Amino acid sequence: MKHNKPKSLTEYQQYFENLYGNINNERDWVDIYGYLSRTTGYLTRSVIKKTAIAQDFIRPISWLFALSSKLDISVEDSFLKKFPNSCPYCIEPVCCCFKTNKKPKEEILPYKIKEKQAERYDAISRFGDKNFEWSLRNISGIYPNNEVIWHFSGPWMTCSKLFEEVAELHEAIDKFNIGSKSKENVEEEVADVLAWILSAWIGSNTGTCLDDEIVNYFYDECPVCNVNPCECKQGDARIQGLVDPSKFAELRVLFEELEKLSPDASSDIQELITSLKEVETTQDEVVATAAIKDVESKFQSFKAKLATTEDITKKLASIGKSVMALLGSFA
Repeated sequence: MKHNKPKSLTEYQQYFENLYGNINNERDWVDIYGYLSRTTGYLTRSVIKKTAIAQDFIRPISWLFALSSKLDISVEDSFLKKFPNSCPYCIEPVCCCFKTNKKPKEEILPYKIKEKQAERYDAISRFGDKNFEWSLRNISGIYPNNEVIWHFSGPWMTCSKLFEEVAELHEAIDKFNIGSKSKENVEEEVADVLAWILSAWIGSNTGTCLDDEIVNYFYDECPVCNVNPCECKQGDARIQGLVDPSKFAELRVLFEELEKLSPDASSDIQELITSLKEVETTQDEVVATAAIKDVESKFQSFKAKLATTEDITKKLASIGKSVMALLGSFA
C-alpha cells in the first residue's frame, strides 16, 4: 500500500478487498461482523484505559470495510450521504441538536430533509479526494461538542455510542436479509459506525495521521502472514484480549537468560519461571493475572540485589519492558 497510497475511502476499500477478498469470500457476513464486534470491544477498552494506539483503531476500521465489501456497500458513499458536511438531523454544518432536539433548525418538511442532504452529497462528492483525514475534519467540524464532552467527561459517551451503532448495524443487516429493511438502512449504520470510530480517534488525540498509520500498518501486505493477498487461515487473527502464551514464553526466556547471568538469584528467578510456564500451559486468565502481578512485585525486589554489569542491565531493561506490556493487558 505504501507505494500507492490510497487517496480516498473508496481506494482503501479496494485495497482491503484485493488484500483480504479471497479469505473473506470463505466467511459469511456474521463471521466478519464478529471480528468487527471483537476489535471494537478491544478498541473501547484501550480508549477507556487511555492506552489506545493506532492499531486499535485500524483493526475495526479494516473489518468495517471488509463487512461493507461483503454486502456490496461503498463505505465512502455511505459516509458522505449520511454526513455531507452537515448533521443528518438538524441538517446544520455545525450540529445544534442539543437545541432543536434532533429536529431541523430551519422549518422544513420531514420528507425534504433527505432531498436537502442528497443535494449536499452531490455537491461534495464531485470535488476532491475523501481520505481519512478529510473524514476526520468532516466529523470534527460537524460535531465539535463531542470533543468538549470528551475533555470534561471522558470517553464514556463515545464508547457507548460506538457500541450502540455496532449493535444497530447487526440488526440492520439481519432485517435487510429478510426484506424488512432496505440496503440504504444498512448503509446509514455503516456510516454511523465509522463516524464514532473517527470520533474516538479525535478524542484520543494521538497526534498522528490516520492515513499514514493505516498505510504503515499494512505496508503492501497482511501484517499477520506478511503476504499479499493474505494467506491467513481461519482463526489466525492476532490475540488481543485473551491470554497470549507466546508473550509469557518470551518473558520466561528472558528470565532464563538472566538466571545464567545471575546464579546468586537463581532461586527467586526459578519461582518466576515456574509461574510463567504454568501460564503457558493453562492459558488461564486468573493464573496469568496472578503470575504477572507476582513477577512485577518480585522483580522489583530482587533486581536491586543483582550485579550491575552491562549484560544484566540490558536484560533487566528487556524484562521491565515485557512486564509493563503484560501489565497493561491485565490492568
